[in-house]
Amino acid sequence: MGTRLGRLSLRARLLALVVTSILPLFSFAIVWQYIEYREAIASTGERTLALARSLVLGLDEVLDKHIAIVEVLARSPALEAGDLTGVRARLDDLLAHRMPGANFLVLRPDGQQRLNTSVAPGVPLPRRQYMEVTRRAVATRRPAVSDIFPGAVTGKPVLAIDVPVVAANGDVVSVLSLNPPVSVFSELIHHQGLPAGWFVVVYDRQGVIV
Repeated sequence: MGTRLGRLSLRARLLALVVTSILPLFSFAIVWQYIEYREAIASTGERTLALARSLVLGLDEVLDKHIAIVEVLARSPALEAGDLTGVRARLDDLLAHRMPGANFLVLRPDGQQRLNTSVAPGVPLPRRQYMEVTRRAVATRRPAVSDIFPGAVTGKPVLAIDVPVVAANGDVVSVLSLNPPVSVFSELIHHQGLPAGWFVVVYDRQGVIV
């Protein structure tokens, strides 16, 4: 080896020296960048998981809050007695001052609408076509949350929170339903302070974008 180097010109020797000096540094830089890349991927994954958990908890809180409101209203003596005029007045006041953009319905257990705050009093009301959530609320005597479905009056996609109105004898006399505005979900997402370029999509159980 020494004989070969002795035969090389000064320029070749300098080039060999430069190459042997750079290669270890170059290899170290590649390894270091790869390690940083792996750490960045792991950090992004952890951040995404933490954000997803935070959003799930936030969505649960939003739904729980609305369920609690409907449960309190469903215990109204006027609603059990079928006083739709008094019920309507209370619901209209609530919507105007506390829940703008939402909508309440009172339905018979078979889905026939008896009251819809998005429609003027006295206008004939249709029967709800999407009955899965209503049947579940009647059968379990507990609140039920629907997937997204088209509203029978507006035809627009809605989410329903159904709570049974149970008489003293245990019979379900009607169902009080709330359609919360979908803006409550977008507001929750915006308050998370997402990094630029991130997208969050909320799906229902059927894969429909809320």
